[in-house]
Amino acid sequence: MKNRLEVAKELLTDDGVFFASCDDNEQAYLKILMDEIFGDENFITNFVVIRAEGGGLAKQVVKGHDYLLAYAKNIENFEPLRKPKDIRGKIVEKDGEEYWIEEDWLRLEFGKYGTCYYEDIERVKGKAKKDEIDRGIESGQYILLNKGKNKTIVGRYRALAEDGSKFYSVLKHLNADGKNELKDLMGEDTFSFPKPTSLLKEIILGATFFKKDKEAIILDFHAGSGTTAQAVLELNKQDNGNRKFILVEQMDYVDSVTIPRVEKVMEKQGGGDFIYCELMEYNQSYMDKIQAAQSPEELVTLWKDIAENSFLNWYINEAMPQEAVQDFIAIGNLAAQKRCLVELLDKNQLYVNLSEIEDADFQVSEEDRELNSEFYKKV
Repeated sequence: MKNRLEVAKELLTDDGVFFASCDDNEQAYLKILMDEIFGDENFITNFVVIRAEGGGLAKQVVKGHDYLLAYAKNIENFEPLRKPKDIRGKIVEKDGEEYWIEEDWLRLEFGKYGTCYYEDIERVKGKAKKDEIDRGIESGQYILLNKGKNKTIVGRYRALAEDGSKFYSVLKHLNADGKNELKDLMGEDTFSFPKPTSLLKEIILGATFFKKDKEAIILDFHAGSGTTAQAVLELNKQDNGNRKFILVEQMDYVDSVTIPRVEKVMEKQGGGDFIYCELMEYNQSYMDKIQAAQSPEELVTLWKDIAENSFLNWYINEAMPQEAVQDFIAIGNLAAQKRCLVELLDKNQLYVNLSEIEDADFQVSEEDRELNSEFYKKV
């Protein structure tokens, strides 16, 4: 995880936030690693996510929760996470937007109970405060609410779209809900443990609650079944946001689960744009051929190809694979031979690097070069 976390930090905006989900097998180690990379001063919290109920057949204890670690890129620039406020006051429309009228805010004494009525402002808080309130009433910031004889409350307008509550450190989103909603969408069980969309929606909304943040880009480099994409699309539909998502996945279910899910959600939501790209394979193509090989003879042929054309591990003498082919044949066991070939390959060269895009050996098409140029904003 270390290299991915380091890259993620670099990609974050200076007021951005990073979430990492794990169970109790890894959370202690992950916390230490993230403290090292993000700095413990940028630690926001370690959410407890209630994920299951019941479980009476557990061997030791019923494990009903996971963890969700949250870190800011820079805590000094980070706006605390917000969630929609439980509005109990009157909701009105003003200047084309919805507001709620907060009544219980002007206190007799800061931090203590007791509303300061309009009639008592000058006596309790002084003439300057009374003049300030009067100017606010005239400008439309405040409104007077009659509560009986000589009892007038100063209400203040609070924009619904910009007024939220802070998060509580315990969240409840059951894994069973994620599994059921994906099955309903796809028509069958297609993924073992999908995250519930409600969890992703809550934290994404929390990080993009204010109007200025609704253009944010959300990156998920463990995309899985595509829950993050669904959460972003549904949130945009709800609040007219223009959030964008980038998903990264290296498992083969991307074609059977992740992409179809995104397409189905877009269809259900009534539109949207989605571009899917694959990294150009280099050593990865050899990995696939190794796994697909059915006989030692196929592997011997592949051995020679790898020796001539692949990137080998830095500690391997490049001449050695060609010289040792007879030793390789003598192994005799197909599975052992496959492991040997996998060890030869440099795993950091599974895909073609952007820096090699002009190399004729890779035969990158003009169309793909233009797409990469646009994606990476290269001139």
